[in-house]
Amino acid sequence: MLSPLLAALATAEVGPTRVSAYGALRVDAIVDDSRTDSIQKPFYVPSESGAAADDAGFSLHPRLSRLGLDADSGALSGKLEVDFQNGPSSESRQMLRIRHAWLAANAGPLRVLAGQTWDVVAPLFPTANGDTLMWNAGNLGDRRPQARASFARGWLEAAIAATMTGAVEGRDFGPDTNGDGAPDPDGFPDGQDAAVPGGQARVGVRWRWISGGVSGAMAWQEAALPKRERFRSQAVAIDLEVKPHWRVALRGEAFAGRDLADLRGGIGQGIAADGTMVRAAGGWAEIAVRPLRAWAVVPGISIDDPKNADLATGMRARNRTASLANVVELDAHLKVGAEYVRWTTDHVDLPRGTDNRANLWVSYAP
Repeated sequence: MLSPLLAALATAEVGPTRVSAYGALRVDAIVDDSRTDSIQKPFYVPSESGAAADDAGFSLHPRLSRLGLDADSGALSGKLEVDFQNGPSSESRQMLRIRHAWLAANAGPLRVLAGQTWDVVAPLFPTANGDTLMWNAGNLGDRRPQARASFARGWLEAAIAATMTGAVEGRDFGPDTNGDGAPDPDGFPDGQDAAVPGGQARVGVRWRWISGGVSGAMAWQEAALPKRERFRSQAVAIDLEVKPHWRVALRGEAFAGRDLADLRGGIGQGIAADGTMVRAAGGWAEIAVRPLRAWAVVPGISIDDPKNADLATGMRARNRTASLANVVELDAHLKVGAEYVRWTTDHVDLPRGTDNRANLWVSYAP
């Protein structure tokens, strides 16, 4: 009774526009047997030596709960969606994070969108690790401000976008003002300092139970570093999803490029302090199997592998995960999940970091 009532209350007509509210309440309990760079938002495992070795941790949080509004008048549509996973704020004073905020004009198979939403490049994401989606561990692509045109008809889909560079990484490398040999912030983010937008594009196909595509990204940043001042990041990616039966689905992505930190690649290392652009390749794959209609078991792997020749001592050389996710749909609105992730991060000339991570979560979406 409650969910139909909430659904009716959450929908309104404003002239020709239909406005719908939605959301989900989610709580996560996380246990790590070693220290990660962030227990809630992990990207890698620091080198395990001294006090950092086998330093276990626990977190309980509702930060992935989300709220959203959809507006649609046919010719125009829009979305605003927020959650609370936004930085190291107090656990009883979480800050809002904008996930999506966009307006789109729709004309048949053509859509023109402006605002913040998912990157065009590498559009899929894995099941495990809802906090950071295996970013910097093999999954490329995040959300950012952009202006996008997309087309979808029959088996063909295509998109091209002008994007905001530095929206994720926020790099600010200015001149060395304190004499320590490292760049210092100068108040001008490198992506904005380049004075040109980035670009992304994808061409994909959907045919029966197979879908996939090829995508690419290019962006420019400007920084005062020894080897060069202007940097051009590049990425190419492929994505594939195969669903031969409702009980089985295979999906994954692969990528290669350079200076990929703003796209969540290179284990968060875009350029070294001397201006060397870090090249990296990687990807992820998983298979979802449903032993029962309401129960999905999803084993997966991922890897992000920067090129060692571009790295200095102490930098992260390879990031790998092996995961097993279980999702049980107790009804149409209530889900329970249990995940295990084995995380391994190699470091140049330093001991490896490893972590065994368990995550239990429950989600209710009216």
